Amino acid sequence: MGCTSRATVPFEKIPRASVADVQPEEILAEFAAALPVKFRVLNTVTFDFKGRALAAIGYTDVDSARDRFTVVGLHPAGVVKLFEVCGSGENVESAFAIDELARRGDVGRSIGEATRRMYFDRIPNATARMRRETGRLVFTQRAGDGRIKYSFGGPGGVLAEKRYYERGREVWRVSYHEYRSHKGKLYPGGIVLTNQKYGYRVVVRLREIMS
Repeated sequence: MGCTSRATVPFEKIPRASVADVQPEEILAEFAAALPVKFRVLNTVTFDFKGRALAAIGYTDVDSARDRFTVVGLHPAGVVKLFEVCGSGENVESAFAIDELARRGDVGRSIGEATRRMYFDRIPNATARMRRETGRLVFTQRAGDGRIKYSFGGPGGVLAEKRYYERGREVWRVSYHEYRSHKGKLYPGGIVLTNQKYGYRVVVRLREIMS
């Protein structure tokens, strides 16, 4: 069913560059303008949970203007559908999951939450506080019961990482790697999400930008 042993997918880290003379407002505005509002991408995905990994080919549709997404995971051979997850606002629905996944608990919700954290809310809000670190602009804002940190850097000033904390402890993080430009918009070539609270890790490698 596409299960494999744990494996890592290496990506290049976004290089650090001096941010001494960088204007935070300009960096955020330029990055926001470069993000696609509506898109479909083809990814390879590894969902690693407690030492076991589910490998899949995934179609991801995102419409940030309408706050909606759909993720469909197929067996690596591309024949058997493993899962389908839809999200609208804060609601996540597991439209389909094979029995093996269903027996592991609410994997669909975990996939949906991971998708939202990776592809939505990639710009800090106006209330975020900013500080300059070595090669990074770091914005911190309140989020739910905790706080979230956004780190921007590298050539052009792109989002390198998001981290969410509650009571001083990191709950989850998302790192972005190897951005690609397509029709004037930016897409991360690699994404890694780690959820310390629930003990899972998602590695996404971009294969094709469909639209």
